[in-house]
Amino acid sequence: MKTCLISVVAVSLAATAACEATVSQSNSATPEEYADNEQFLPEIVRDGETYAFRDWYGEPAPSAFVPCADETRWRLPISGRCVGVVDYDALPSKVAAVDYPGCTWVNTEADFGVDALLFRALGCSDQTTELDYGGGAHAAELTYAVSPAYGDIHLGHVAVRIATYWGDDEFRLRETIPEETMDACEIRPAGEGYPGGAMVIAPRADAPSADCGLYAQGTDYDTFWMVSPDKDYVYAVSLPAEGWDIDPFSFEVVTPE
Repeated sequence: MKTCLISVVAVSLAATAACEATVSQSNSATPEEYADNEQFLPEIVRDGETYAFRDWYGEPAPSAFVPCADETRWRLPISGRCVGVVDYDALPSKVAAVDYPGCTWVNTEADFGVDALLFRALGCSDQTTELDYGGGAHAAELTYAVSPAYGDIHLGHVAVRIATYWGDDEFRLRETIPEETMDACEIRPAGEGYPGGAMVIAPRADAPSADCGLYAQGTDYDTFWMVSPDKDYVYAVSLPAEGWDIDPFSFEVVTPE
């Protein structure tokens, strides 16, 4: 049986052992009063320093303090979207196979410039896996900032690079392979257990030790490329090889409400 671990803002939570939750918005203050009160926003801890939510992310989404119509759900502060407890029966097999004592999959989000990235991630004890956003000239990067399942091992590692989909993602993949080893590397389907259409860069069978670049499969990280279902974005994903703590099947870029 999984433990329900849920990070919520301005809500009270009662969860059963079956991970069925009832969430209710407090009626002691209006949404406007909540929006002016820092105590209802999560604190951000980075490198041992604690920051107020607004000091790190700026203003929460306009809807962040409006109760969800469904009382079993609550709002995320960056996107303002309502989420609930993760349905384990609906998890992809490669995600459901991850089982760390004291950890469970939770719905969360990351800053993505003017937008937000919704996704599922591992939460352990009182922490949830967190990614920090960094914008680049050609792609945004989401870097491990909090990793309760792995501690400090992966902090600072870029878990996800996101770029606009051009329609020729294989050309983009080939650009990341060193020219001197191009003939020794190949782009092939990631295979069973990965999101549909996911591709990997890997050495050919006759050149197993070839250096195929930063975005190739390796021993420490499970690295692959995938295109969003709406074909708006391409993701370069690099997750711990010993077990994913982020669910790439769940990625969804949304505009804050």
